[in-house]
Amino acid sequence: MQAELPRNISDKLPCMVLCAGTSGRFGRDKMLADLGGKPMLAHLLDRLRSQTGSLAINANRIAEYQGFGLPVIKDCLEGSLGPLVGILSALLWAKEQGFEHILTCAGDTPFIPEDWVKRLQARAGEGPEERLEQRPEQRIIVSQSQGRAHYVCALWPVHMAEQLRSDIQNGWRGVGKWIASQPNTHVGFESSGDFDPFFNINTQADLELAEHILRP
Repeated sequence: MQAELPRNISDKLPCMVLCAGTSGRFGRDKMLADLGGKPMLAHLLDRLRSQTGSLAINANRIAEYQGFGLPVIKDCLEGSLGPLVGILSALLWAKEQGFEHILTCAGDTPFIPEDWVKRLQARAGEGPEERLEQRPEQRIIVSQSQGRAHYVCALWPVHMAEQLRSDIQNGWRGVGKWIASQPNTHVGFESSGDFDPFFNINTQADLELAEHILRP
């Protein structure tokens, strides 16, 4: 039986790592590629375990991800409709567990900040911005670094699930555009050393750079 987990925004929250992409530019499933002697995904999970209350993986190849010992949740809609479907799957899973919020994170970001969750939660607890009628905890909280928003690495109110499902079925695909249509705010993160903490691995060259970051 799954243990009951904190539901309050101020407590440790669940997080779903999105790994259902095609890894088209990489040529194989990049989340499972070796990085410093273990799968790339394992580095991210190591950073998330101390920050979150529970972890799950969104992936459509269930057997390949069961070895991580976490729940593996398939996309809730068929048709390779993009990362919005992974986010919707996370919201629906969280809703089934009785949570009001959930974090999502891209599976190809092995160096995510160690204070990532803490800072998103802190932003969610701040007062509403000017002209924003919704309570602050009802906004999407998006990570940002080097002037770029990382839309998949975000904190989401679960109540948005049905609106998101409807919009996907009506043709929405871009994560950034959908977020812009909803109450949202951003949290800025500084670079760690010479690299963006949200550096994501898309190519073999990126993997080589990640190896250099691990072993400078």
